[in-house]
Amino acid sequence: MMHSINDLTTFCRKTTGDVPAKLVGASTTVVGSKMYLFGGRLVTERKMVSDLYMFDMETFSWEKIPISPDDDVPRARYFHSADTWNNKLIIFGGMSNQPDSINPEDLCVLNDVRFFDIATRHWLPASQSTKVPEHLIPRARYAHLSSVTSDQLFIIGGQDFNNTWLDDVCVYDLVNNAWVLRRDYPRHCGTYRSVAVSSHTTVRSPMEEVRTLHSISTLGPPGQRFGPDRNADPATEFTQSEVLTHLPYSVPPSEEHPCDIYLYSNYNFTDVKRELEVFSPLPENGFLIEDKSSAMAGSTFPPGLRFPTGAILGTNLIIAGTYLAHSFQSFSIWVLDLTNMTWTRIDPGKAVETGSWFRGSLWAEANKFIIFGNRNGNLVDDYNRRLLSWDHVAVIDL
Repeated sequence: MMHSINDLTTFCRKTTGDVPAKLVGASTTVVGSKMYLFGGRLVTERKMVSDLYMFDMETFSWEKIPISPDDDVPRARYFHSADTWNNKLIIFGGMSNQPDSINPEDLCVLNDVRFFDIATRHWLPASQSTKVPEHLIPRARYAHLSSVTSDQLFIIGGQDFNNTWLDDVCVYDLVNNAWVLRRDYPRHCGTYRSVAVSSHTTVRSPMEEVRTLHSISTLGPPGQRFGPDRNADPATEFTQSEVLTHLPYSVPPSEEHPCDIYLYSNYNFTDVKRELEVFSPLPENGFLIEDKSSAMAGSTFPPGLRFPTGAILGTNLIIAGTYLAHSFQSFSIWVLDLTNMTWTRIDPGKAVETGSWFRGSLWAEANKFIIFGNRNGNLVDDYNRRLLSWDHVAVIDL
């Protein structure tokens, strides 16, 4: 009998330690080999929380991070966003309970920016940001998208308290703690149908750069680049750069080579529409948007994925989410090769064939994709309640 090799590269484990309760609308953020979970609404009590947990992806153990009584802890919330920058967590917005109300159904939406220092394990005081024009401050929202690049936090889309789409992009300067840009964005974007991701490294392609004057002046003229005397006459015979294979490599981003933000959306799930746009930051405030939707190719394409999560690994865009059809339901994982814009499906094997799996996180340092859930749960029932479980992980070796 033939067995799928995917069952050799994927395994399932029960998590240990301070395993969080089942939650709705909690955020997950990977920093190194740790994943941080913040906020959400308890399923059992319909109560929002501001608890912070850390998951060790090497030991599969949870720790509830103790909070100092002196810390200015953010308000409890769900369907907020969470990102990482300079060894800090950045929390923005979300839906919360109305202050001073005893009715748990009395809700409001937020537009605050809060930081947690991972090294000291303290919440930083709510910053008194520099006075900025009113039109730059984003409207309060939840279920929005977010991503960090070039020391800036991008907040994209989402909905207001009345569930009206907010079709704009707002940019927050993380160095100066100030909102610096807001512009219209004529698409509906939210966590139900879209995901925005960037990477902490950028991929450089010497094959392209070697043709530029900058690369030539850095390396020196062909024939005398690596000799002991750079001023000597160039060798009469040398290998032309064009015939060499220069492999791509990953480096930290720079002003000249920043990390782009990739925004993937899918909607109209009975006849799936897919969109991909690339946000490229400019040296000064601002960014360009390039529509790459029509460039996507492949023999098969991702189905409609609910509440997609995503990540960048090298030159690959990973998209994962819940696929629901009348006769079939699954947690589905797809990869878009950004060099040729071709889609490929990742088969996780039998590890996630049964159970309730919803939240995927990339452990980039180990080339592993971690899926959180409950292998004894029911995917359809939990999806209908927007319920996230943390009892088990499925680990896929990429």
